[in-house]
Amino acid sequence: MDKKTSVMCTLGPASQSRRVLKRMFKVGMNVARINIAHGNFDEYKRMIRNARSVAGIPIAVDIKGPELRIQSRGRCAMMRGKVYPVGFSKRDDLYFSHNIFKQIKVGDSVSIYDGLIKTKVVWKRNGKVGLKVFIPGSFEGNKGVNLPGKHLNVPLLSGKDKEAIKMSIKEKVDYIALSFVRSASDVSNLRKHLGRSGIGIISKIENHEGLQNLDEIMEVSDAIMVARGDLGVEVHTERLPLIQKSMIVKCNIKGKTVIVATEMLKSMVESNRPTRAETSDVANAVLDGADCVMLSEETSVGKHPVEVVETMSKILKEAEPYVSSKIPFIRSESIHMAIGKAVYDICQHLPVDKIVTLTRSGHTARLVSRFRLNKDIIAVTDNQAVDRKLRLTYGVKPVMYKNMPPREKIKNTALFLYKKGLLKQHETVLFTAGVHTEKEHATNVIQIHRMKELLKYCRKNK
Repeated sequence: MDKKTSVMCTLGPASQSRRVLKRMFKVGMNVARINIAHGNFDEYKRMIRNARSVAGIPIAVDIKGPELRIQSRGRCAMMRGKVYPVGFSKRDDLYFSHNIFKQIKVGDSVSIYDGLIKTKVVWKRNGKVGLKVFIPGSFEGNKGVNLPGKHLNVPLLSGKDKEAIKMSIKEKVDYIALSFVRSASDVSNLRKHLGRSGIGIISKIENHEGLQNLDEIMEVSDAIMVARGDLGVEVHTERLPLIQKSMIVKCNIKGKTVIVATEMLKSMVESNRPTRAETSDVANAVLDGADCVMLSEETSVGKHPVEVVETMSKILKEAEPYVSSKIPFIRSESIHMAIGKAVYDICQHLPVDKIVTLTRSGHTARLVSRFRLNKDIIAVTDNQAVDRKLRLTYGVKPVMYKNMPPREKIKNTALFLYKKGLLKQHETVLFTAGVHTEKEHATNVIQIHRMKELLKYCRKNK
């Protein structure tokens, strides 16, 4: 049985070779993620090409956005009670990635490395700040920094981000994940840089501003990521599970792809098996309604990149039969949303075996998927980019149909899928399509066919 939930794997030293990638794909990797916070552009390009050579999976490039990081020359062990000077220049032993000297104030709390290290600003002078350590820890290289509840006026895109966008367009990646999205305008500004490339935008929600503006961010994004690492620093940890559930339901209602990320199987960075709590966490993300779950350190630098993907896939398959719709029965906003709801209603009363959506943009497939029907959803498209993007969506199997005939689309698609072995004679199949329209998101037809009868009709009317 194929799993319905996608697994996004971050590539890195542990997983960038073709040999390892082939094994990861075989056991359940669906999406490859490249995080430009680490590594260089030659490595990113090599990882993209290696992933593409293994399988036609979507590639997501994660850019830093308005993110603040702390850099160290070597390993930095921050001791409790000690004060560390931090500057804003590469000449300093410790320095921030953006010059926020004028914005940071004495008394501000500064959390480092997903909140594992907690400090407070105790002085400002000579272009540096002094951080006094309250919760000690150590880090190396380039780690995230949070100033909970504080708005920082930093640029949306760094120079490296802009270079990564150019590379992504040239390499024809499928998604760019934007870190620390604060508002819809952040997404719209990134969209301008992407031009007509067709690259989708994953908005990472990881601070108070992003949470407050989630509804408007959803409207202009292709997918939403519940980025629990930094979000768990910005809000009280005990609130995080309920915030996750609320965000997922909102995305399900709108038919937006939603990804849950951070520390899902973190113990497997070192161990060859997860904790019981991690197993429950992965299962609950799917039961909450996630389309996709993400692995970070587990696959990028962990000791067991293949085993962790296989473990996650097994957990997902076990949980998926118990997934159900969380969508309240509200008035449909449009014809295509009404079609999605009608598909759900029909499947509650008829023994439909499979659902086939003929789609230009993938939108209808997502609207049907949001009801979490325990049915296979086959999304037929003639667009390779749409085919790859839909691999993030729960329960959807995208199928490329080049040169789809403009007339009798449903009949011809049924024959095409039957010949490929994706539809069987004994099955009852529900089809959706847009006819007599050139608009995007214009599904306006539902047909239900017993394949045996449809095949008989086709043979008589050749």
